[in-house]
Amino acid sequence: MAENHDKNLALKIRQARLLQNRSQTELAQKAGCSQGAISRVETGDFNAVSEQILQDICRFLGVSWEQPKAIEAQTQVCLTAGCLQNPPFDLNGQIHFLPTPVPAAQHCPGCGQKLSAQCPHCQTNVRPGAAFCTSCAKPLITVPRELALHPDPQAYLQVFDSQCARLRKASPFN
Repeated sequence: MAENHDKNLALKIRQARLLQNRSQTELAQKAGCSQGAISRVETGDFNAVSEQILQDICRFLGVSWEQPKAIEAQTQVCLTAGCLQNPPFDLNGQIHFLPTPVPAAQHCPGCGQKLSAQCPHCQTNVRPGAAFCTSCAKPLITVPRELALHPDPQAYLQVFDSQCARLRKASPFN
């Protein structure tokens, strides 16, 4: 049975499922368990499924849960939307940014802004590889209004990718 898991895992699983517009029944069918088991997992009862099924659920939803605590405490990220360090992604027609951990620095190498180790909303430590806070479930990077209302997120992502490629090519560090 699943033991010793992150206390926020249930929230991350539920948040990811909802953001992907999946039902508990759909996820249960994919994972090979019952809808009731998914419901119990989302409330923190990890003994409702085997460790393998829990790993499958996390993999299907793109949720990571095996993060060493020592790394978590030291994770620093740039919380600036549009920074080269933070690749954008489209989630259900909305643009979000994925903060990339920056080791051993106080300022972002992409934009120069001060790095942060905490969620700007609830001050929980940032988790590596997370676009949303594992405690309050809010995006770590606030999307500017003009991007939130962008009529074509895919077009924005293409422009951002081409600008990043141009800047990386021109960088003296390459």
